[in-house]
Amino acid sequence: MKVQVQPDSANLQILPKHPLLRFAFAFFVVIAAGLISGAARVEIASPFTARQAAVQVIFYDGETGEVIDPNAVQLLPLALQKRLGYQAEIYRPKPNFLKATLQSLLAWLSLWVALGLTVWVIKRSLVTPQWFQIGEIAGWLMVWRLLQAVSVSCWVWLPNWRSDLVVGLLDLVQGHPVPADLAWAVLWRGAIWLTMGIATFVHIFIALRRNFAFSRLASLLGLLATYLVARLIYVLSTGQLWQ
Repeated sequence: MKVQVQPDSANLQILPKHPLLRFAFAFFVVIAAGLISGAARVEIASPFTARQAAVQVIFYDGETGEVIDPNAVQLLPLALQKRLGYQAEIYRPKPNFLKATLQSLLAWLSLWVALGLTVWVIKRSLVTPQWFQIGEIAGWLMVWRLLQAVSVSCWVWLPNWRSDLVVGLLDLVQGHPVPADLAWAVLWRGAIWLTMGIATFVHIFIALRRNFAFSRLASLLGLLATYLVARLIYVLSTGQLWQ
């Protein structure tokens, strides 16, 4: 008779079972996201977005040459009239590990507080261990910022510190013809960045469903509330509201 040996589930456990150790692993991800962002010349613009800090795009009126503020209200009419001009300036800043790490910590804390408040409002009760569980979930959410930072890094978008890919992206957005190889290079880079952003929202939705047994509707509402509150906290904490 053959004896079937069942795999030990404990040996298949990648993360430690102890809550504090799991929390420590998630915290390590937060710090790693900050350090990689600093090395990649990337800034964490919000808990849901990482963007390239070594590139500055200047928009101007193609007829008058007047420099335009980069907001949709002013850019869209010029773009529709085919009058929008732009140029990309590339900088080579030194890695700012401290600033990037602080941004990563603030993004994590914003997600932690926003997700915690959302769960507390919907469940009407939240014990201390659950608060730390939410902090762990928020820490693992920073995996997507780490991967997004790599996808938008100077290593990927600025080969030899040239602006070809950045200008190609702007040309594609404007509907201007670009070479096929350049279009492909821009599209696959942009797709990875966008996928990492979408993955954050999917992660939050699944976490609310699995960890707190929310219904689909409650998870969707919780996702929306988490997004709005986390962005507000981050904007207020970084002073972006008054910039």
